[in-house]
Amino acid sequence: MTNHDLYAIYVTAYAEASHFRSGGLPGLPGGLASRLRRMLSVERTIEELARHDATNGTPARSRHAFERALLDGARVLQGMGPNSEVPA
Repeated sequence: MTNHDLYAIYVTAYAEASHFRSGGLPGLPGGLASRLRRMLSVERTIEELARHDATNGTPARSRHAFERALLDGARVLQGMGPNSEVPA
């Protein structure tokens, strides 16, 4: 998933400010299910950021500000230890 994809999720969720609902992942192979859960987790995190911004009066982030927030978040995750995974 690219920064462009994540920003599209952010912009849509900011505009809608609705709750994300994810279904289960039955029947998927273990590795694929794990990767998909991780992707859904990233999407949920981006949507939560958008809802937080939208509901607390923060203006929607520009693409540049959003990408800077992703970079800051990646730095924090990398500082959590060698087993931390940072989405590309």
